Amino acid sequence: MKALASVPEDAMSDSENIIPVEIEAARESPTKSTVDVREFELVVDESEEMGGTDEGPNPLEYLLASQAGCLNVTASQVANDMGLTLEALDIAIEGDFDVTAF
Repeated sequence: MKALASVPEDAMSDSENIIPVEIEAARESPTKSTVDVREFELVVDESEEMGGTDEGPNPLEYLLASQAGCLNVTASQVANDMGLTLEALDIAIEGDFDVTAF
């Protein structure tokens, strides 16, 4: 797996090792945002329990999902570097959200 192999040359910044990442977000309500990432649109919302409309994962859930995605990519790269084949990987991440600190 070569992370930079499929990145177009014009997408690179001044440094050969830096890939720019951009998002745009629009507030839909006090608890809901829509976020444009490349050709994807993400909905970020709070659960009804937290005062939202539950139309998408909340920010903390996206953060944990991002961590799982990073762990998958990292594990795959490490396995590849070691000459191993990673056939399956299940990742479970959980946390606690203290609403009194929010």
